Amino acid sequence: MIDSPGFDDAYRTDAEVLSDISTYLSRTDSQGFKLSGIIYLHPISQVKIDGSSLRSLRKLRKLVGDYALGNVVLATSHWSRVSSEEGIRRETELKNTFWKDLISRGAIMTRYSGDQRSGNALIDLLIDKLQIAPDIQRELVDEGKKLIGTTAGHILNEEMIKLRKEHEEQLKKFEGKMDAVMRNRDKNAQEE
Repeated sequence: MIDSPGFDDAYRTDAEVLSDISTYLSRTDSQGFKLSGIIYLHPISQVKIDGSSLRSLRKLRKLVGDYALGNVVLATSHWSRVSSEEGIRRETELKNTFWKDLISRGAIMTRYSGDQRSGNALIDLLIDKLQIAPDIQRELVDEGKKLIGTTAGHILNEEMIKLRKEHEEQLKKFEGKMDAVMRNRDKNAQEE
């Protein structure tokens, strides 16, 4: 069993996380190891699904591939931080909206209470599954692609291009405002 930081980590970029995951999977593949599954933890205490959570799910799906979603466990955590009613409402929303497609393709949804017994139950859900090579492992090892050429790598690249465009637009707006301030200052200086 391995533990990987999730996407949208506070200290590491998604590219670094994906690079570490792909390096590990490539190395273990050369040693003949495959995954039994992936456990995706989501805090039920999160009030709403935000953009970063949706991007993380999208990356997970591209990293694993649709054919291997039967080896994914979607587990909700932090149940002690919400009332039972609120937790059930959020769990239902995840099941019927945000995780619906993943579940329909074989992903298993369950709860994780944070103790050893619950952790063992998560592992038990995957222990008898056929071992798989997630899409990213197959693309890197079998197809010889570079990380940026994989399906998951494309998503990161798209996000970086989008961020770059957004920053360029913000910079243009700022430059426009600075030009207006400078023109106004020059105009005021000429009038004096």
